[in-house]
Amino acid sequence: MDRGISDMKGQHRYRRRTGITFALALPASHSGRRLECDSTYVAMATPADSSPAPHVLVVPCPAQGHMLALLDLTGLSRGLRLTVVATPATAPQLAPLLSAHPDGAVRALTPPFSSHHSVPAGVESAKHLPPALIVAFADLRGPLLSWARARADGPDRVVAVLSDFLCGWTQPLAAELGVPRVVFSPGAVCGTAVLQSLFRRMPRREDERDDDSPIALPDLPGAPVFPWRQMSELYRTGRSGRATTSPRARWRGR
Repeated sequence: MDRGISDMKGQHRYRRRTGITFALALPASHSGRRLECDSTYVAMATPADSSPAPHVLVVPCPAQGHMLALLDLTGLSRGLRLTVVATPATAPQLAPLLSAHPDGAVRALTPPFSSHHSVPAGVESAKHLPPALIVAFADLRGPLLSWARARADGPDRVVAVLSDFLCGWTQPLAAELGVPRVVFSPGAVCGTAVLQSLFRRMPRREDERDDDSPIALPDLPGAPVFPWRQMSELYRTGRSGRATTSPRARWRGR
């Protein structure tokens, strides 16, 4: 019964590629703060007419294995105007992307990073404090909502949100703006598919004391089975119907 990730990859030839996962729109409170934007941004017109190109808000997760991958994808954009969110400490990582688009098609949005009781002053990257930083990053939802709404009736109107799968709070942000959210995953398609299956079906182990209890994923190719201990820690520690006021719930946008 112990068929692991390696078996699944071998049978179905999963390759490490950027994946698309899912998120649910969930309510949360928000507050407003002033945002600062790169002043070099200018409206970019589409070749076909004089109207501005579609404007997309890009929200990378401030973690080195996530942010750089999404910035690489952002650099491949064609015919779009992009606003990329960064903290003051991670903003320098946008320099190559901004210099590659001197026409102003890409700009940086650097909101002041809020203080958080679990995040030391000056820490703005998951490289230094992964779990707490990702939770604190969700506090940007309110300021970004205010920023986008202020542009809702003009040429800078946001038409979509592209964000890392760890930024679940951007799903309700996009819903409040009435625009779609596209989810970016820097991980393998296999891992992304497993997480999607888990959180949609919410299977539980038969014996709560058995870490080798088999968990079947019948909606994936080959209907793989994994031991409970190989499931995501976030999934293993969660409970269906649990109150969603915890920091982790806020990170997921609840």
